[in-house]
Amino acid sequence: NGSAYVDTPVSSVFATGNNDWTLRFFLYLRSTPTSNTTVFDVGANIVSYGWRVEVTTARQIRLVGLSTTSSTAAINLNQWYFITISRYSSPGVYLFVNSTRTTSSTTNLGNLATNTYCRIGGAQNNSTRINALISNLQFRNNISVSSVTVPTTPLTNDANTLLLTCQNIRSE
Repeated sequence: NGSAYVDTPVSSVFATGNNDWTLRFFLYLRSTPTSNTTVFDVGANIVSYGWRVEVTTARQIRLVGLSTTSSTAAINLNQWYFITISRYSSPGVYLFVNSTRTTSSTTNLGNLATNTYCRIGGAQNNSTRINALISNLQFRNNISVSSVTVPTTPLTNDANTLLLTCQNIRSE
């Protein structure tokens, strides 16, 4: 809502190393950020031990690690989008908005190799919060995807799920 965030406990479960992984969630952006604003942040330091997903001032989805990948099109305000970011073993990244792959690139994200935590709704290193609704956020290890179908039911836990939260009904 622009003023709140959620932190997970510090855990070794998020130490994905160089594994493939997939992060997916629904996002309803309420206002255009005045600076690039974080939706999901994992790891102690995006320069070497973590990465984050942001919405830019141009309302593009952006993945930031040791290098950066951005979606090619802006998302609209006050509309639900299903965002999927998948790291595959090259290292490379697929970035989807709804079912459309907007980016495929080699992106260096570093390793998640230590105990760490995740923050949903803002960055770990500053007080900026995203003015958006987030629903059905799932972070999965050892899973990469090259195509996406927007789910019509809530996401569910499986053996590869590291985090599943915000399973609220999507409403404005």
